[in-house]
Amino acid sequence: MALQQFIVSFGFVFIQRAVNSYGEAMTASFSVAQKVETYMTLPASALMTTQGTYTGQNIGANRLDREKTGAKHTILISEIITVCILTAVFIFAKPIVTVFGLGPEAVGYCSPMCGLWLFACHCLRLISHY
Repeated sequence: MALQQFIVSFGFVFIQRAVNSYGEAMTASFSVAQKVETYMTLPASALMTTQGTYTGQNIGANRLDREKTGAKHTILISEIITVCILTAVFIFAKPIVTVFGLGPEAVGYCSPMCGLWLFACHCLRLISHY
């Protein structure tokens, strides 16, 4: 897990360098979009972390039926919360981005990215689990 996080973080260095070459407004909008995406995925990450403990306890108690049911419910709840957050970000992308204090040019770059692009990426991610 740590190696995976290291590789992803290291990859973002190259992505950030490429984005920086487009100027200050693009760099600011990219950073804000990353923050918005982090906030969007936080509930799902927290639920999955909790599910890890729940799974370990139920496997240790030899209650595999509860583990499977709990995993299904956690995934379902996670997806429902994520879709609700995605919908809110899609609808309110411009006001959300404006809260970060971006200039008009950066808001112009960031709003579509937070609205449509993140919505599409997360919907594809949800679909890919099935």
